Amino acid sequence: MPDFKYIVTPDNCTGCGLCSNVCSRNAISLEWNADGFLEPTVDTQVCINCGLCVKKCPALHPPQHGADDMEQVLSYGGWNRDPETQILSSSGGVFSALAASVLKEGGIVYGVAWRDKITAEFQKAETLDELKPMRGSKYTGAHPGKVYQLAKAELNKGRKVLFAGTSCQVYALHQYLAKDYSNLITVDILCHGVPSHLLLEKYVQEAEQATGKQVSHVSFRDKAYGWENYHIRTVYTDGTSTICPLKKDYFMRTFLSDKVLNRACYNCMFKHLPRVADITLGD
Repeated sequence: MPDFKYIVTPDNCTGCGLCSNVCSRNAISLEWNADGFLEPTVDTQVCINCGLCVKKCPALHPPQHGADDMEQVLSYGGWNRDPETQILSSSGGVFSALAASVLKEGGIVYGVAWRDKITAEFQKAETLDELKPMRGSKYTGAHPGKVYQLAKAELNKGRKVLFAGTSCQVYALHQYLAKDYSNLITVDILCHGVPSHLLLEKYVQEAEQATGKQVSHVSFRDKAYGWENYHIRTVYTDGTSTICPLKKDYFMRTFLSDKVLNRACYNCMFKHLPRVADITLGD
């Protein structure tokens, strides 16, 4: 156990933001570090040294896995029956189907959407229209904000909650809640790792310099040429777009080269069986 009373960024910090959520004094914020990853910053003038952020940190207290944890997993193949949802989704649109089911029951969904052209963040959806921005891959670190606090508040109201994120984010939610909720459904993904935020920032800057236009957003799995041959589409604020095959796009090639991932991703502590989420999605 570390001997400090407030969080000092661990070497394997995932940027999950749990420390910021558990701090009762709002003394912890998440900032982009020099390598382009989220990490906690503590205002020591406000901190009361309660140590809760250290006690709860997923990187310092990861899930424990025994030798017999490689159990058989019940697995399904499936896709969303709505063609439009399929096209707008990264893969088969199963997340949208799960989320729509929860919304139909009066529940709420927490997932990742774009805040702006280079920043992804957790947002809530209470309608199908609010759900749409959560579709599609965001290959950058997602700012959690106070999502764990918000999810707990809805759970305590008795409302059904679907929470979708990476495995480390789902584990962080469970750490925050500290007990099981029958009205919670968690969904994680088969995650390749989180690339540096600087890579996306540079990618967007160069697209704007090359075209003289402002980027609206980047679609990392565009299906205009089919699902198995997906492209990367850069959409501009004037409604135009440029498109590049996966194998020729330098962002995707760099991301998939595994040279720009968060340090924690090279030895992920949350990917094992049994999975930390109720449902794991992958393709």
